[in-house]
Amino acid sequence: MTTARYTLYGAAGSGSVAVEAALDLIGAHYNLIDIPTWESDAQRERMAAVNPMRQVPALLLPGGELLTAAAIYAMYWVHDVPSRLAEGAEAERTIEHRTIERIAECWRMMDAQVSPGRYILGDTLSVLDLYVAVVSRWSPRRERFAREAPRLAQVVARVDADTRLTELWSRRFPASA
Repeated sequence: MTTARYTLYGAAGSGSVAVEAALDLIGAHYNLIDIPTWESDAQRERMAAVNPMRQVPALLLPGGELLTAAAIYAMYWVHDVPSRLAEGAEAERTIEHRTIERIAECWRMMDAQVSPGRYILGDTLSVLDLYVAVVSRWSPRRERFAREAPRLAQVVARVDADTRLTELWSRRFPASA
């Protein structure tokens, strides 16, 4: 008898690491297909066969259903390659700056709207905690994240310190600053 497996399309340092963390925590068997979409058009086209948004993560469930999470990346899609929306270095710098400010504003809003227990939604670790732990490592980085969202930063510190995830963080997302 074969164990049902998930297939995760992702890349080190991306939002797929949160999905990997969740799969590791529940003891799920999964195949990992690395597709760092930000590296080239070829990688984005490769991902398009799985997710028309050309973004990771995408999780293929054992029953054949596909889960994607495109909305969470909207600001990062703009920030990471501002030339998608602007032409010229000055315009790109403006977009980069404005997206960082918008991301920080979103962290402030989220922090103001939650009353975390040990974790964001209470005392049980959830996928939301894993996503925040991953995304808070991206621009504007952890120092600013902690200033903008101090309550969420406490949760992220707990997630980072979870010994069940130590190997995953070091293998898939070693930078914590």
